[in-house]
Amino acid sequence: MSIHLSDYRRQSFEELVTQAYDDGFDNAGQFTPAELIFEMVCARANEKANSGKRVEITADGLLEILSDGFGFLRSPVSHFAAGADDIYVSPAQIRRFNLRTGDWVQGTIRAPRDNERYFALLRIEEVNGRSPEVEKKRLSFLSQSLELKPKECVDVPEVLTDVRLGQRILVQLQPKQHPAPALFSLLKSCGSVVMALLNYATEDAAVLQRAWPEGVTQGRMLFSAKGSTSEDHLQRLELAIARSQRLAEQCQDVHLVIVNANITATATRFVTEQQGKHGGQSLGVEKVLSVLSKARNLKTTGSLTVWMCAHQQRTDYEQSVLQQVQFEVEHRVQVTDDGSFKTVD
Repeated sequence: MSIHLSDYRRQSFEELVTQAYDDGFDNAGQFTPAELIFEMVCARANEKANSGKRVEITADGLLEILSDGFGFLRSPVSHFAAGADDIYVSPAQIRRFNLRTGDWVQGTIRAPRDNERYFALLRIEEVNGRSPEVEKKRLSFLSQSLELKPKECVDVPEVLTDVRLGQRILVQLQPKQHPAPALFSLLKSCGSVVMALLNYATEDAAVLQRAWPEGVTQGRMLFSAKGSTSEDHLQRLELAIARSQRLAEQCQDVHLVIVNANITATATRFVTEQQGKHGGQSLGVEKVLSVLSKARNLKTTGSLTVWMCAHQQRTDYEQSVLQQVQFEVEHRVQVTDDGSFKTVD
């Protein structure tokens, strides 16, 4: 008997609730989607185990390694934030297979024991769609040699024909302008796209997910909702960067889209001030510049192109961030009212 966690994650919450009531859950509507998936899978696994049948649960997720050395496979159901259906990955497995934050890991898991809260990874079957024995020998993104000759960025909108792979592009938005139309135009013309959608309404994320181009299969959208903590925004940002680097290590030309620079700087500033440290304003600027610095063209594998979206004419601090960032990019483009791009001199 095999249970696939992805089968549950693909269903809508309404479908999950209906199935849960059929399975005997009296309060299914009170759970979050991640909690309901966790309870349903555990109940199904225990039912089969009690009847003497061998149960195998398979699952996948985006690996985030914590400072203590262990990690979790984050779920798209929770937009890759910490959730009830996360899967624990031991430090021994991370060391054995040279796993890194941003790896997409698939394997066999087990239900938690009496004193445990999470699923646990038993056996790794694939890492980024390949054999774990193959992936453990890959070169790190940061250690690879750089290709100094720029590579052409194909199939971009006509106004962006000067853009090359591995470059940094600043996308300027009006104070209240929604980036969706411009992002749709960009995503349809790029291959591997990873997007960090920070501090946006849940309906904005739903619209983008439904409009995500069918051909863009390698990328992911990592989303943090309005009202989330600054730590949540930065966690999603770091995961997006790491995922982009892992794809570039696989010889892919990756486009990392950060929406937006404003919240990247302000969230860093708030976290710094909450920790009682000084220099939060300058560290916010440094964080944005650090993200831009990830762009590069690797000599033997792929490339990472960074698109940084930023709203203009907001607070004085956000405007100062934008003014400093514009000198650190190769290209500046503005999004017009009709959602098209226009270059800025």
